[in-house]
Amino acid sequence: MDLEGRIVELEARLGAVLADNERLRADNDVRRAENVRLQRRVDELEGRLAKNSSNSSLPPSADDPRERAARAKRSSQRTNGGRKPGGQRGRKGSTMVRVDDPDRIIEHFPAACGGCGEAVDPANVRGRRVRRQVFDLVDRPVEVTEHQAVTCRCACGHDTTGLFPPEANAAAVWGPKAAALAVLLVIGHHVPYKRAAELLASIGAAVSVGWIVAQVARAAALLAGWLAGLRVKLHRAAVLHADETSARVGATLWWFHVASTTTLTLLVAHRSRGHVAVDDAGVLEHAQGVLVHDRAAMYWNYAGNRHALCVAHLCRDLNGIATADRHRDWAQDLKAVLYDAKRLCDDARERGDPALHPDTLNDIETRYRTALRHALDVVDHRDADVKGIHRDAANLAGAFFDYDHEILRFARDLNIPFDNNQAERDLRMAKISQKISYGCRTQAGVTRFAAIRSYIETGRKHGANALDLLHQLFTTGPWPIPHTVTTSG
Repeated sequence: MDLEGRIVELEARLGAVLADNERLRADNDVRRAENVRLQRRVDELEGRLAKNSSNSSLPPSADDPRERAARAKRSSQRTNGGRKPGGQRGRKGSTMVRVDDPDRIIEHFPAACGGCGEAVDPANVRGRRVRRQVFDLVDRPVEVTEHQAVTCRCACGHDTTGLFPPEANAAAVWGPKAAALAVLLVIGHHVPYKRAAELLASIGAAVSVGWIVAQVARAAALLAGWLAGLRVKLHRAAVLHADETSARVGATLWWFHVASTTTLTLLVAHRSRGHVAVDDAGVLEHAQGVLVHDRAAMYWNYAGNRHALCVAHLCRDLNGIATADRHRDWAQDLKAVLYDAKRLCDDARERGDPALHPDTLNDIETRYRTALRHALDVVDHRDADVKGIHRDAANLAGAFFDYDHEILRFARDLNIPFDNNQAERDLRMAKISQKISYGCRTQAGVTRFAAIRSYIETGRKHGANALDLLHQLFTTGPWPIPHTVTTSG
C-alpha cells in the first residue's frame, strides 16, 4: 500500500477513534449525571429513614420502640450513682393525714381480757384510744333531693307558689354534680361517651349517652362569654405561644390551634391550618406581646416584628441535617452555639440577673455568625431545587440567616423562652383524645371539645380542681379568671 493510501487509512481509523471517544464522553456524562441523581436519591432516602422525633417534627409515636430506647440509652447523661431503687434516705415523703371531723366513728372493744381471758365490761373504758381512719367511697353516691313548690295564700286572698331552683327544671333530672362528672370524664379524661355512661351507671347514676352529649353541649354554650374574656387577656400577654396540630372530624382532616401563656389556654378547632383559622380564632391579630412559634408561614402575618422562634424545633432540624456527612460539622456547630446560649440564659435567670452581660451576648452572636458562615459556605443554592436532605439543609441555613434576630431573641431578652413547649404541652391532650377515640364525629363535637378544654386547662394552671370548675359552671356560672393573672409566657 502506498503512502497516500496509508494516510487515508490512518485518518479513517483516527476518525473512528475520535467518534468512539466522543460517544464515550457523552456516555460518561450521562452516567455521571445518573450517579449524581442516584446519590441525591440515596441521600434523600437515608435522610427520610433517619428521621425520628429527635431530629424532625415527627411525633414520638412514629418512632420504632427499640430504636427509641437505644437512642435514649446512647444520649442519656445519667451515671450509676450506686443508689438502690426507690425512695432515698432523708427524702421527704407524703402520706394520708387524719381529719378532725370524720363522717362516722366506730368503736372497737376487746372481746375478752388479754390477761385472764374473761369478758370485758365495755363500760369500763380507761380513756386511752388508738385512732385509725379509713377513707373510702360511699355505697350510694347518688342522693335524691325532692324539691316541692309550696303554694301559700296571702291575706289579700292571692295564692303564690314558690320557685324551683334552676337545676330542678323537670319532674326528674340529674343534678349539676352528675353533669360535671360526665363532662369531666369525656372531655377531661377522654373516656368515650358509651364507657362514660357505663361508668356512671356503675356508681348509681344510670345516665344515657344522649344525656352526656347534651351536658357537653350545655357546658360549651355556657362558656361563650368566658371565652371572649379569655381572648382579651391573651391579647395583652407579654409573651404569647402559638401552635397547631391535626385533628379528625369523622373522616375529615381538621386542625387544633392553640394560643397560650403559662396561665391561659385557648384551644380552637378549625377546618383550615393557615391564616384563615388564625383570624377566626381572634387572638393573634390583636396580640400586643412577643409571639413564639415554630416558623409556620401564617404566623409571620401577626405581631409586627415581635417574633421569637422555637429554637428547640430548629435544633431538631439540625439533628436531621447532621445525618448527612456534608452538613454534619456546621449543623453540630450551630446547635452547640444555641445550647450553650440556653445554658448561659438559664444560669442568669437562676442568679436573678435581668439580662445577659453584654460581653456574653456579644460572644454568643459572634459564634453564631461564625457557624452560620460555615453553613453558607457548605450549602449550594442549587440544592434548593432538588428534593432531599441537601435542599432541607440549604433552606435551614437560609432560615438561620434570615431570622437570626428571632432565633437569638431568647438570649437578648430573658423573658423569652428557648422553646415553644408551652404551646406543645397545651395541644398534647387534644392528640391524646384523638388516639383514644379517633377524634370527634361532628363539627359541633370538636368545637365543644376545644371550648371546654380551654376552660379546664386555664383553671388547672391556676391550681383549680377540674370537677369543681365544671360544677361551678353548671351552678353559679364560669369560674372567673383572676384579674392578677400573669401575662408572661
